[in-house]
Amino acid sequence: MNKQPLVSVLMPLYNSEKYVGASIESILQQTYQNWELLIVNDGSTDNSKNAVLSFQDSRIKYFENEENKGIVYTRNRLMNLAEGDFMANLDSDDIAYPKRLEKQLQYLLNNKECNLCGSWAYKITESNERIGKLQPPVHDEDIYINMLFQFSFVHSTLMMRKSALGASRYNKDYSVAEDYDFVERWNPKAHNLPEYLVGYRCHPENISQEKAELMAERRDSIIRRQLEEFGGDFTKGDVTHLIVIGNLLENNENSKIFKKNLNGTIEKLIQRNRQQKVFNQHRFVAFLWYRWIFYFASQKRWKDALSFYKASLNPAILKHLLPLLYKKGFR
Repeated sequence: MNKQPLVSVLMPLYNSEKYVGASIESILQQTYQNWELLIVNDGSTDNSKNAVLSFQDSRIKYFENEENKGIVYTRNRLMNLAEGDFMANLDSDDIAYPKRLEKQLQYLLNNKECNLCGSWAYKITESNERIGKLQPPVHDEDIYINMLFQFSFVHSTLMMRKSALGASRYNKDYSVAEDYDFVERWNPKAHNLPEYLVGYRCHPENISQEKAELMAERRDSIIRRQLEEFGGDFTKGDVTHLIVIGNLLENNENSKIFKKNLNGTIEKLIQRNRQQKVFNQHRFVAFLWYRWIFYFASQKRWKDALSFYKASLNPAILKHLLPLLYKKGFR
């Protein structure tokens, strides 16, 4: 009688013959071994199928869509196929380091209130060379404050408690930001382990103008949805300011005007949070000013980076701000 897998690893597959073998091998080499690896081929036109079928392990379960259905359909199908109590994402070009499943499973077993666990990740090249680090926020409240600016996880690091999901699934209307939308709507208690458990593959790619515009539109929609919790009259300009400093983008405004307008957006958020109590106020203020510092420091505008200080001398705010400053940033 086969043992019921405790962890289902979910791997969507599309034209990844060059990398999927390494991804599968990284699961075979896990220190935790009670898993199933579910792979759904979404109409690949290369040799991806044969690359998968070359592995002879009964825990690897291969499926095919009848035709190319897209990433959202494929991710949802994988979730519906999962037999394990926990589901771990791994895209077919990324790799899981040996203790990935063990460490995340142990965390979720020891912390019953937590239903979503991610981790930090290395950026890797096509030849597996490490070229950078992805360090999303660790603690639950910081994770959701950061969601006002950007997605707070590396998707291939996510492990979920299946019993907490209910009917939550990916939304086909957000196919270019399905992970961001999914987590924001599900809104589980979450944590990122501050360990590098996954290699996230970086590809040179050219995103079409149409896709770039759709991504921006969906991202704006997700941020606006979150701002509704705060009440008040948040504008398109406020959303733009959050995106700019969250993703370290250049802005088209005069630098002094941008700083003034950004300050207005942050002050508005602080005031609304004081009224609505969406987050702990001291932690919220600390995180907003951290984002301020990190953005202006990235632009080498040191004076602007430090101009927050009068607003952050409160010891209760510094208690949360200093640990953020001593961690080497985000993405």
